[in-house]
Amino acid sequence: MSKVQTWHEMKPARQTWPQRWSQIKSSGKFSDKPLQLYLLLDAAQKRDLLALVPESGAEALFAFTRSTKEGKVSPWLVHLGRHGQSLKKPQQDLLNAVLDVVQASPCATLLASECEMAVLIAHLRRAMDPKMPDKDSSYLAFWDPAVLAVLLGQRDLDTQSRIEPVLKSAQSRALLGPIARWWCWSRSGRLHEYAVSDFTELSASMSMPLPLPLQLSAAQVEALVQGNVPDLLIYFVNLNQVHLRDKLPPLAMHWFVRQQLVFARRYGLTGTRDLLNYLCLALIGGARVDQIPEVAELLAKVKARKLSFDNFMDEVAPKLDGKDLAEPQVLMAANGLPLTENQLPR
Repeated sequence: MSKVQTWHEMKPARQTWPQRWSQIKSSGKFSDKPLQLYLLLDAAQKRDLLALVPESGAEALFAFTRSTKEGKVSPWLVHLGRHGQSLKKPQQDLLNAVLDVVQASPCATLLASECEMAVLIAHLRRAMDPKMPDKDSSYLAFWDPAVLAVLLGQRDLDTQSRIEPVLKSAQSRALLGPIARWWCWSRSGRLHEYAVSDFTELSASMSMPLPLPLQLSAAQVEALVQGNVPDLLIYFVNLNQVHLRDKLPPLAMHWFVRQQLVFARRYGLTGTRDLLNYLCLALIGGARVDQIPEVAELLAKVKARKLSFDNFMDEVAPKLDGKDLAEPQVLMAANGLPLTENQLPR
């Protein structure tokens, strides 16, 4: 079995997180106040976890109540406790439930701050409403671990891959603000930590945090969009293609989508609809569905712009009917790691 499926079983979050939290000595910021531990839950990704959120010490970032339709899919900030003290049972039960699923289904992050909850949630609400280059409004969904990784960057030692940060160092420091440390789990299931010191540049003037809200450039917005295409496509598959969504477990599905995006773009596909249709085709016909002769012949016409992809989808279905098709799988290197985008075969 590949590491993309088993790493989190070898390094379970229930074991790695308490060890990491116990190692924290101080905040490294402005005082010796004890660090408060918070959980930022993306309820839209794991709605059943919201039932475990305590009645007190929890607030939706969008200020909805949990009984409303909006509240049930809102990000929630939950105060778990303080460093050096055992968590109370409701908070510990919630944390345990999150740790049991977060490696395979990234749905939450953990934050440490000297600040009380009112100060922290006010900061997060300012940070989630950036200034956009076209003056449209859009939220900065850092409560999604995938978005946080794109914003701040992430190096994954287990898969030997790297996500380049969209934000500049000063912007990253502004996003962190009063947050001493921010933890999430990478796409291989490894615990990843961000701290202010990660974004300190050589020049003191360059490393000063910017005021909130953040001002994003057009290039940064485009990079954010592209960085989150895999999760957007997975969302649409889970929502509309019930017969395909369980073809792969969540962690493997992420890598499968990343790989299929490379193949799809080689044929000139760029729009969300076309990329989603290509992904669905690969989930039906296997990771190298493009190498099936009948499919390859039609894709060559798509690449040459002699056939629209909508017409391709109409024509390819009968050609696959009755064929013995491969099951979808993540393409792996000899060392058992998933192939990154620049390692994929032609």
